[in-house]
Amino acid sequence: MQRYTVTLIGMGPRGLSVFERLAAVALARQLPLDIVVIDPGECGQGAHLAQQPPYLLINTLACQVTLFPAAGAVQHAPVCATPTLTEWARQAGIPVTDADYLPRSLLGEYLGWCYTQIAAALPAGAALTHHRLLAVDLQRRQDGRCEVVLEDGSVVVSDFVCLTTGHGAGNAYPAQQLAHIAAGARVAIQGLGLTAHDVIAGLTVGRGGSFVASGSGLRYLASGREPQLTLCSRNCLPYAARGINQKGVDGRHQPRYFTLDAVAMLRRQSLIQRGTTQLDFERDLLPLLKREMAEVYRATPGAAARDNDALFAELLFPTQDRRFASLAEFRRYFRDWLERDLAEARKGNVASPTKAATDVLRDVRAVLQAVVEHGGLTPASHRRYLAVYHPAINRTAFGPPLRRNEELLALLDAGVIALHAGPGNSIDAHTLRTPFAQGIECWTADVIVMARLAGFSPKTDTSLLIRNVLQRGLVQPYYNGDFHPGGLAINRAGQLLDAQDKVQPNLWALGYPAEGPHYYTYALPRPQLRSRQVLDAEQCVMAMAATMEGHREDRQPYETMAAQIHGTL
Repeated sequence: MQRYTVTLIGMGPRGLSVFERLAAVALARQLPLDIVVIDPGECGQGAHLAQQPPYLLINTLACQVTLFPAAGAVQHAPVCATPTLTEWARQAGIPVTDADYLPRSLLGEYLGWCYTQIAAALPAGAALTHHRLLAVDLQRRQDGRCEVVLEDGSVVVSDFVCLTTGHGAGNAYPAQQLAHIAAGARVAIQGLGLTAHDVIAGLTVGRGGSFVASGSGLRYLASGREPQLTLCSRNCLPYAARGINQKGVDGRHQPRYFTLDAVAMLRRQSLIQRGTTQLDFERDLLPLLKREMAEVYRATPGAAARDNDALFAELLFPTQDRRFASLAEFRRYFRDWLERDLAEARKGNVASPTKAATDVLRDVRAVLQAVVEHGGLTPASHRRYLAVYHPAINRTAFGPPLRRNEELLALLDAGVIALHAGPGNSIDAHTLRTPFAQGIECWTADVIVMARLAGFSPKTDTSLLIRNVLQRGLVQPYYNGDFHPGGLAINRAGQLLDAQDKVQPNLWALGYPAEGPHYYTYALPRPQLRSRQVLDAEQCVMAMAATMEGHREDRQPYETMAAQIHGTL
């Protein structure tokens, strides 16, 4: 059999899943492969660097993280041992419980270990090369193969190329840029989400401060090296804390109303009534989602009487119709909201009516993906969904461990953080301005930290690789009608489309570069579940194997599901 070269550009978690599947398929089918990895960093880790400080935490329970596929989710078994993050940590002598949120540095070590184990278990017919360089260009040869150009001018000729890059140099992580901020400086942190917690940790614990238990919460012991911090965002509320997990490793709410079947039925109805399978989120789908959440809320002991609309507004948009008289009033509201949310989080994601309802949003993520992806919504509805509902869902259901919000409360008590802005604020020349009913409140910062990561768009990305392939027409930005949500254009198999909409049969984009046609692809695989990251990698690698073996592979499970949902099967 002919020998093939597969090049993986980027070896973070997404590239690692493709590598894992390549190893499994190469062993099972005895495929002679040259696997070329192009990544200037440590393989497997991506943004989860093993050298990160220990106060930067994973946002997912350790017991709900793995790199390896669940049994039955893929065609060929892995080539090595498949411990979850928790199992690996325990084997390494690290005391871990299923309720722990571990340091990201440990996740980086785990992912690096996975890469090493997979590499060591490659079959004899597979060779591995790692170039610690950036890819700067990609060109198609007349014979259909590709040339990947590296920053030192060398070229890797490839039969198949998979683009699995993460955040580029133009989108550096804010927590890596804090050392220059002086003690006592007035710092406005723009964003109250997960990245903001990393920034806060870096400017407090990272400056020598510490938290100690105090009653039912925490107390902060300042080092004296902290800056003065304030927080600001669109609505100036922090992400809601994750409820204590009461669902085990793989427990999930099984939806009754907001389901894949319901989405498919709505698409069929829309095709008959409007001549399109595209839906409007607010008109067609939001009522089902509201009902799903409300039914779970009302079924939980201790729930208050709420109708579907009122409950949804209260949970996702608590300040939407509220006007605050003054900064002092908003400060009281902020603290009260934080304390109430922590109380609900301590009850757990099953026992708390609030957390049980908001956890539905995590459990129906696959349905949301089926709703949004590949032009599933009209362009106008897609734009509004990403602008209004996506950030609200993130704030409500994908927040930090409850300890992070306990720390936030302790920092407010210690005076290290003080609120100087409220909903509807704006920033102009380092001055925060918030309109309250009694007048405009102003506060001037010495430093503004943008504590949020921008999404990927090939139109604005600064990497040489993306600029070159876009200019050459080898790829194109993804558009849903006239709306560009981000990402590169791909088909449902993950293969890139060129500027003439032609499928590039040996080029794939997975994860971050495809966030646009795909939706919410950041989650790592979970044990015992058919995880999207694994299914995407399986689909890609099985298509490669089919080409190598000279036949068309049967549709993979995710491809079939996507086709059914979008009415193309």
